[in-house]
Amino acid sequence: MLGGNNEDKISRCLCRIFKKHHRNDDSKAKGIVDICLQRSINCPFGIGLTGGRDQLHPPSITFLRPGSIAHVSDQLRIGEQLKQVNGIALNNLTHQQIMTLLRNSGNCVYLQVEYNLDDNDFKQPTNTRLAYADIRLIKENNRIGITLRGGAYGPDREKSRPLTIMNIRTGSPAYQEKRLRIGDRVLGINGADVFNATLAAAQKLLFEAVSTVVLTIEYYINTIDMTYRNSNCFCVKIEKDFHLDIGIELICEIDHANKTTYAFFIDHLVPASAADRCGALFPGDQIIAINGCKLDFIPFPDVCRLLQTSLPIIYLEIIPVNQQRYPIFLKFLLHLKYFLNSNLLS
Repeated sequence: MLGGNNEDKISRCLCRIFKKHHRNDDSKAKGIVDICLQRSINCPFGIGLTGGRDQLHPPSITFLRPGSIAHVSDQLRIGEQLKQVNGIALNNLTHQQIMTLLRNSGNCVYLQVEYNLDDNDFKQPTNTRLAYADIRLIKENNRIGITLRGGAYGPDREKSRPLTIMNIRTGSPAYQEKRLRIGDRVLGINGADVFNATLAAAQKLLFEAVSTVVLTIEYYINTIDMTYRNSNCFCVKIEKDFHLDIGIELICEIDHANKTTYAFFIDHLVPASAADRCGALFPGDQIIAINGCKLDFIPFPDVCRLLQTSLPIIYLEIIPVNQQRYPIFLKFLLHLKYFLNSNLLS
């Protein structure tokens, strides 16, 4: 059992810690987003909250029930603070009062949510360069599955941030496309420039798109010391989530002296794929092993299956194009393929 004096000391200590943490939070730049959720009768919104006047922190979203209205709306993020419900400020409400307000808000609720503008996902990682790609998504239940934050912030330019993907809902069209990542920036929506658009304007464009959304994104490619390509052979480590596509298209060449010997060359790197983002691979590079498995006697379909492994890390042994014995012939093949494709499209 703790004595009364000890309990008072612990309580005062916790209060000091909370106040210090709260001051640190207040010093950070904050963004505001207004959200409207609609539900049918007796259907919960699916939002889990902690915090309130009677607790040690402001009301924050801690859980979005999978499949719920709040979850599939793609407008809320776990960890963000809830400031208002239907125009009612939550500063002086207890946790129970906030939950009651949400439950009794009718079929439509208007939420005001606060988020951190200093989030690391807004920042460009070190040792990276920018690249661009168009990604086409087919809407599902009028959603594509990405949560955006940032955008222009009116007259306060210090609060403006790039429109950035902060969440990708599992199973959504964006998730199934296998190339988008958290931290990618959205520059265009169906051809409309959103570089200087507000978050509300970008969300409106996404919502009003009929069935297909083409996102023009800005993403990051690692910058790597290219001296490694002067060696005869090197190993590339590619990290990816299990659902992401590695994005390597191959050319297979057969040794005419030995019909069972194969050679595999990179024909194309899919823009924004894991292989493209790693920054170490180029068309014409020869892949001689995948995760330690030599490819000399493995047929083309099996090599493709090895590349599509669900492992989070893939190791590729590479002979760079400039170190191969017949790079001129390989370049001829790549140029021939490009020429044929151009004629087919014209």
